Amino acid sequence: MDASIRESARLIEAPPPGGVRVWQFRASPELAEEMRALLSAEEIEDIDRLARERDRHAAMVGRGVWRQAAGAVLGAEPAEIVVERTSYGRPYPDGLERAKADISLSHSGDLVGLAVGMGVRVGIDVESTAMGMVDDHISRAVESITGPAIELIQDSTERTLFAWCVLEALLKADGRGMHLNPSMVTADIRSLWGWNSARVAGTAWWVRRFETPGGALGAIAAGGPVVDIDFVDPG
Repeated sequence: MDASIRESARLIEAPPPGGVRVWQFRASPELAEEMRALLSAEEIEDIDRLARERDRHAAMVGRGVWRQAAGAVLGAEPAEIVVERTSYGRPYPDGLERAKADISLSHSGDLVGLAVGMGVRVGIDVESTAMGMVDDHISRAVESITGPAIELIQDSTERTLFAWCVLEALLKADGRGMHLNPSMVTADIRSLWGWNSARVAGTAWWVRRFETPGGALGAIAAGGPVVDIDFVDPG
């Protein structure tokens, strides 16, 4: 089955209560230009400072679809959303409590991942495998991401990058990101495609892999083993 990649900005619909919905997008120049119209002047100025065109496109698409998701949850126009940040730098729409709905975003290369949880805290991470190798910093950071299923990934680089996806998704779901020491994150990966138990600074979370296009890996973390999870097909 092909991975769920959305090439154009169709309407993003919020999941039902207790549910989680995941989208993937290719940050094409056309989609980036479409999303640009939703962003604030400050956001555009920040993005335009990025040196590489591919990074500018990914940032534009990422912030645009994040606004679309916020608009869907709040019943507001995406361009009118006021973006606030927590003390840890995590963006959130003004007027939206995480207990009601949560939005998480990630991008790597030209792939953008978006997750929305209704009454469920979420964190998403996508990583490109194009780097070909991982450094010692990443290898040390994921030492506590273990389990029999992760050992089934034969390629050592892919195995380490998937563990990094798991770590990042959990840190984003927690909300403190890399302000937390990675050693405070543990996961017991017993299923590559099902939910696995994890802990972040002693708090229980759940994490799983999701299907991505070739050359990428993805993981999503949630406050529980969500039954109603929808990986949106582009149709």
